Amino acid sequence: MEIKSSNKFIDLYLFTIGFAIIFILIAFHMHKFRWLALFPVFGIVLWLIVLKYRFPKSVSIKGNTLTVKYFQTFRTKYDSLPVSACRFNLDMYTRTGNRGQKTEHYVLTISANNAVRWKLTTLEGFHVEDFQVMLKYIGIY
Repeated sequence: MEIKSSNKFIDLYLFTIGFAIIFILIAFHMHKFRWLALFPVFGIVLWLIVLKYRFPKSVSIKGNTLTVKYFQTFRTKYDSLPVSACRFNLDMYTRTGNRGQKTEHYVLTISANNAVRWKLTTLEGFHVEDFQVMLKYIGIY
């Protein structure tokens, strides 16, 4: 059983870093405008803050192991947990937009050893139906 995210933020951040590097190289070749190269430096400092964030790509369950595949610091990493040691909590909250539009979003919290390990949301590209199917597969929902 596997559910995947359609998160587009990963591609956006990789594009931003590449664009910053190209901008720095061009700015250094323009002798009167070398000070322009400082702008991407500030962006890179902000990027270091983003590097601490983990972008979940997929969640799979095989046997008694729950594996979360995520993207962090330009690499794909895995976090494996035993399903029997995990607690799952599916919450719904409502957001009100600028024009009074109300949208429902869901958060699946995965806890292990009384600590929250993952919070997967529909804002990250997951679908609530996938959360429900996964919880039914485990036998919780």
